[in-house]
Amino acid sequence: MYKKLNKQQLKNFLPIIEEKISSLPVKYNIEELNNSLSEIFKYYLLFTHWTEIVNNEISDMQMSDIFYNRYYWFMMYSRKYQSQNGLDEGIEQQAFKLLEEADHMDFDINWEIIENIEKLIDSEISE
Repeated sequence: MYKKLNKQQLKNFLPIIEEKISSLPVKYNIEELNNSLSEIFKYYLLFTHWTEIVNNEISDMQMSDIFYNRYYWFMMYSRKYQSQNGLDEGIEQQAFKLLEEADHMDFDINWEIIENIEKLIDSEISE
C-alpha cells in the first residue's frame, strides 16, 4: 500500500503551486485547461517538481508514496483529458516514461499498486 493524498489534502498546496509554476524551465499551458483538468495537472506538477514541499508538510512520505501519487495524478489527468479531447499519443507516451523513471529510483515498483491506481481512476471517472 501507499500513502495517497486526496484533493482535500492537496488543495492547501494550490497557492504554492500556482506561485512556483512560472519558475519551471518548461512552460505549461495550464490556463488553456478547464478548471478541473488544471487542478489535477497542478497536483501532478507538485509531485514532479516540488516533492520537498510535500515532505515538509506530510509526515512519513516515502519516495514510493511520492511516485505513486505522481502516477495517480498524471493518470487521472491523462484519462480525463483524453475523454474530453480524444486520444493523445504524447500523453500516453508520457505515462510509460513515468513508469520507466521508477526503474531508476530506490524502490521496486509494486505492479499491484499500479493496477489498483488504474482501477481506482476508472471507478472515479465513471462516477
